[in-house]
Amino acid sequence: MCSSAGYAAFQYCSSLTSVNLPVCSNTGNNVFAECSSLTSVDLPACRSAGYAAFQGCRSLISVNLPACSSIGTYAFNRCTSLTSLTLGYSSVVKLAGINAFNSSPMSISTLTGTFGSIYVPASLVDAYKSATNWTTYADRITAIVE
Repeated sequence: MCSSAGYAAFQYCSSLTSVNLPVCSNTGNNVFAECSSLTSVDLPACRSAGYAAFQGCRSLISVNLPACSSIGTYAFNRCTSLTSLTLGYSSVVKLAGINAFNSSPMSISTLTGTFGSIYVPASLVDAYKSATNWTTYADRITAIVE
């Protein structure tokens, strides 16, 4: 049973295509960095995504972090296929900086022809759009459809 995935635990795992760790509560820095074949991540108990946690995961399309309360700097840097991030925490997730999504469809629409979407609880959409560091991504923030 994984309660925490430590620093660079899966970094450079080029054959890893999906991750579902239902009881993992924290990810360390660089934990999945440069996993070139990783397309989807489901971490329902994860409370924080560390520094550069998914950096360079160029095939990563969707991430589900319903319990996450903080996202580290460069967490999704160079995730050039990322089009869906779902956050379900009961308050606005702390975003360490606006560079969390550098070189991803969240920050550059030309990568996929459209911007990616950040799904949050409907009651928090307006709070996200005006929250520190999230204002940069305000037009990508949308309500989770139940």
